[in-house]
Amino acid sequence: MGDRSVLVRVGGVGVCGSDVLRFGRGKAYHYPLVLGHEFSAVVEEAPEGSRFSPGDRAAVFPLLPDPADPMTQIGEYAVSSGYDYYGSRRDGAMAEFLHFPEANLVPVARDVPLVHAAMVEPAAVALHAMLKFQLPAHATALVIGAGPIGALAAQWLRILGASEVYVADVDERKRAVMDGLGFPVIDASAGDTVDAVRELTGGRGVDCAVEASGLPATLVQAITAAAPLGQVVLLGDISGDLTLPTRPGLLRSPP
Repeated sequence: MGDRSVLVRVGGVGVCGSDVLRFGRGKAYHYPLVLGHEFSAVVEEAPEGSRFSPGDRAAVFPLLPDPADPMTQIGEYAVSSGYDYYGSRRDGAMAEFLHFPEANLVPVARDVPLVHAAMVEPAAVALHAMLKFQLPAHATALVIGAGPIGALAAQWLRILGASEVYVADVDERKRAVMDGLGFPVIDASAGDTVDAVRELTGGRGVDCAVEASGLPATLVQAITAAAPLGQVVLLGDISGDLTLPTRPGLLRSPP
């Protein structure tokens, strides 16, 4: 931790889908393991001259990058090698206290509930991915998968300026949530998502497509649903081998 270590008391902790895999399906790097990487905290002790004081609230970035890695040096910590990670490669926040580098703490206003502040990490994951898009004017977008990260991605796309964001999912409850937030939803259990997108966009497809389900088939759908010069972001953790058809149902006929 070096000499800038901050002792924090854990405030709120989220349960990520990856946590479920770790405790329920044997997907952790090692056992035993204390889970928890989506969390907020209250500062207990801070080093001299710190920007934090006891009682301050913070959200926490759970990744400890390797400063020597070239990807770290350009800010792409998650695709570097040799990084450490709370709740995954080391014990995490389902505990009472943790030490953290000061640089990993993000100040949170006192009137923000700690449970809400625990959502900063997943919200940041979705934002980081959506910022990969170069949104054209009046952009249309599709998010396949309305789990927590997909739902956040859809909201970020709206905030970043997309004029229409379609959300596809097989789960009726998730579709109901997104419909309640004002998103046009596609029932992926009732028909082909790409056909629905074609109908909604007059055959053109979407400018931006997000795969947030983690299935090989939905990544193919995202690619196929993209318009000419469209962009695709893979946000889900693909759970199987991916095979791309020679012509994956292109949205316009060949010349």
